[in-house]
Amino acid sequence: MAWAVSGGHANQRLLDSGSKLFGAYDRFLALVQDEGDRERLKSLLPSEAAADSVYNEGRAIATLFQEALDEIFLVENGTDFPRLTRTYGVF
Repeated sequence: MAWAVSGGHANQRLLDSGSKLFGAYDRFLALVQDEGDRERLKSLLPSEAAADSVYNEGRAIATLFQEALDEIFLVENGTDFPRLTRTYGVF
């Protein structure tokens, strides 16, 4: 990603966002790799979800992942990614 960065401050912001993105993805993989957590989520009733710690961990991970995607592709960050996303992104 550094090739698209015009300044040191932007570079650090992009590195932080990338770290957040891959950190969240790593946490997600750990969650779904745990057989007990997977089974717990499969059997979870919608009415019980808000009180379930594993479900809430998954939601927190998803929020971090989405924030990082927004920071990289939508928020002005000194790169061409936001402009290119607006121009060529499929929404």
